[in-house]
Amino acid sequence: MTGNNDHIYSICPRCLRKLPAVLERIEGKEGIWMTRTCPEHGRFSVLVWKDYLDFEEWTEGEAKLSASEEDHCSGNCRKCSYHLQDCCCVILEVTKNCDLHCAYCFAYGGDANDMPALDELKKAVDCVADKGKSPLLQLSGGEPSLRDDLPELVSYAKEKGCSYVQINTNGI
Repeated sequence: MTGNNDHIYSICPRCLRKLPAVLERIEGKEGIWMTRTCPEHGRFSVLVWKDYLDFEEWTEGEAKLSASEEDHCSGNCRKCSYHLQDCCCVILEVTKNCDLHCAYCFAYGGDANDMPALDELKKAVDCVADKGKSPLLQLSGGEPSLRDDLPELVSYAKEKGCSYVQINTNGI
């Protein structure tokens, strides 16, 4: 993990001091942990990656914080190569319609006419693909599988460069 540890910073969860951090595997625990040590409050570790995907492959090509950026970095400038943001994971609601109408769900649970047009959704996919580098796209709603054109939308997203397309579904 030493290759991924150049110029990594976090904060002390107690005093919020900016601290150097390392990404590491901890024996007996799954995943990758970010560890930092505050001179006042001690060592802290937090799980940052659960190994569902290969970490090195996922982070390949990401820009590292340069020495000059490190010296002047406020930690949230959004201008330097380290903090400049694009989209990596987007949830696109493709319908408000759902076949369950669960009382606890935050989804609208609308009727069969409550679906954006396919052309409108393709424009949204175009925007996501333009802003991200192989973004992950989650199709959600309501219940996305109620759309007859869902396979076409998934194919379109893959053609446009979305690295993964996920369906948030109730499975019915």
